[in-house]
Amino acid sequence: MRLVLVLPALSLLACASGPTPAAPTAATNASAAAAKTVAPSVQPPPPLKELAVGEAAVRISGPASALTAACNDAIARAKVGLDAIRALPAPRDTVTTLTWYDDANAVINDLDFQAELARQSSPNAEMRKAGEDCDREIQAFSTAIYQDRAVYEALSGLDLSGQDASTAWWMKRDLREFRRAGVDRDEATREKVRALNDEVVAIGQEFERNILQGTRKVSFTPAELNGLPEDFRKGHPPGADGMIVLTTDYPDYHPFMVYARSSKAREKFSRAYNTRASPENIDVLSRLLAKRTGPTTRPRTR
Repeated sequence: MRLVLVLPALSLLACASGPTPAAPTAATNASAAAAKTVAPSVQPPPPLKELAVGEAAVRISGPASALTAACNDAIARAKVGLDAIRALPAPRDTVTTLTWYDDANAVINDLDFQAELARQSSPNAEMRKAGEDCDREIQAFSTAIYQDRAVYEALSGLDLSGQDASTAWWMKRDLREFRRAGVDRDEATREKVRALNDEVVAIGQEFERNILQGTRKVSFTPAELNGLPEDFRKGHPPGADGMIVLTTDYPDYHPFMVYARSSKAREKFSRAYNTRASPENIDVLSRLLAKRTGPTTRPRTR
């Protein structure tokens, strides 16, 4: 479960009504500067365009077709950047190459985070499905990048002597991921990696889908809600049996775990929350671990 990803994203989207910044971003400036150093025969990719404040929130609110279109557009823009890297003559300018490579990854990663949030939190089934489909497309595209020999050779041939330690570490790590994806191996090995990564993504989505669909209900006495804000208590009146029924969904679970004074009640709720999709996910997790510990699988991009 990637709640650690979803909650920060929700916090960022809460600022969606803020004003749109007028000044160009650092990423845009870097892209524009890199374009000035390109060989005349190479068409530079468009500068990285960052979304205005609130634009991502609108996108993941629907319709599903808009998210799908944005996903396809992100992959297409990333391909343009990678094509430009391949077209650069050697020796390639280090800053230009790294900027275009970083922009290509930023485009697909930004969209993947939006797709992730849509599939994890949207109340609309079509949006959740669009998020899943986009995630699979981007993960497959990421694998293709790491198996691209021309991109690998372009990056591994760069002169990093003038770059800082963070840049050197970034390249060391990413070049390792290229090799783990089989970029220096035969096509049969690369195909095995592609198949395994596709299976890991599909099984991981099944695991998370079971959790999303595994909401549980827990009954509490009014006394067990001591400490909860008054508006929460009014919104959850006791039933005919005098008990208050809460669900393991975030709007009920999080405030209860923060404010409820009864440690036994919090433990009861925590056990219900952490055993969602059980026993369904026991088999799913076993299959996922078997695939992820295979000799040729590599971690997902996140």
